[in-house]
Amino acid sequence: MDAPPALLWVLDGIAPPAIIRNGRMDLLATNHLAGRCTPRCNDSQPGDAPNFARYTFLDDDSHRFYPDWDTARTPVWTSFAPKPAATRTTSHARLDRRIIHPQ
Repeated sequence: MDAPPALLWVLDGIAPPAIIRNGRMDLLATNHLAGRCTPRCNDSQPGDAPNFARYTFLDDDSHRFYPDWDTARTPVWTSFAPKPAATRTTSHARLDRRIIHPQ
């Protein structure tokens, strides 16, 4: 993971597992303990960021890692659910138009 050194320094100062992810569920940075807790999630393809959605839904190991897989998958699934138009940002609305009506 290519995170700024200052960010890694801050994360490593946090005692419990700590992660930083983006809206696509890509794992951007972890502290040492979180990196040890999610070993299979970190085993992404070369060039791909580790991704919680890909791990949760496509890797059978996720059923072992999450004792209650149904509960664990819910926040991952809902993070990708369509949002009401009033809560979308301008960039989301433009992206939605490109997906629905590609040029």
